[in-house]
Amino acid sequence: MKAFAFVGIAVFVIVSAASAQPNPCSPARGPEPIDVPGPMPSKSAKGMRITYWIGGLRRSDLIACAEVDGVLLTILNATRRRAEGDGSRKPYPWENYFDQYTDLRWKWVGSARSGGRDVAPGGIGDLTVRWENRFDRYARRHDIESWLAANFAKGAKVNLAETASGPFETIVVRDGWDVHGQVEREFRETAQTTIRNALNAEFRKERPDRQFVAKLESLSSNLQTYSAAATGGVVKEIFSDQRLRDAIPQR
Repeated sequence: MKAFAFVGIAVFVIVSAASAQPNPCSPARGPEPIDVPGPMPSKSAKGMRITYWIGGLRRSDLIACAEVDGVLLTILNATRRRAEGDGSRKPYPWENYFDQYTDLRWKWVGSARSGGRDVAPGGIGDLTVRWENRFDRYARRHDIESWLAANFAKGAKVNLAETASGPFETIVVRDGWDVHGQVEREFRETAQTTIRNALNAEFRKERPDRQFVAKLESLSSNLQTYSAAATGGVVKEIFSDQRLRDAIPQR
């Protein structure tokens, strides 16, 4: 996939619904910057900060522009190509990790809207698609942050919206390891909450299933190791057990 001539990775704030805003990319000048591999930079050749505006990824009304040294430039076609991914359908290993354990077809967990299943690797799905539960919500944010991380230099200022009409949230690109570390922590915390919910539900029964309770206590103990492998294993168990899936927080 080709990228921009601009000389990678992001804190994402979930965009909320609100009234339409004026198009920040109108009027943006063309032609677009020369399209060569590489992340979009945080500063221009003059050392001035570049501000980006992207609204409506994977939608027909996509808008995308960059304010460079006081001049508004369109980056529409290059942004559209980046959102579509690299054209292949082989899921990324880390996205495919959850696919092998479940076919729940949630909206964002696994490779549904990034990583190769429904959207080509390197791409990103329609941001207006809502999550199914708390795991899915964190996966959505991670997928968005990862896409931004792959396409913008560290420190770049990106204004992102679900639709072209906004509202826009400002994102300052950060190191990618922070993005991945954050979702691991969030998944671990959500798994712990899920286990606690399942235990509470079981103990409210007249005759709790002691074998199930022992399983939950074992899963909770595994999470205390704070390792990615242990967290992945516990999440696998949650996804494959209906009683645990019923206990997943919905928000």
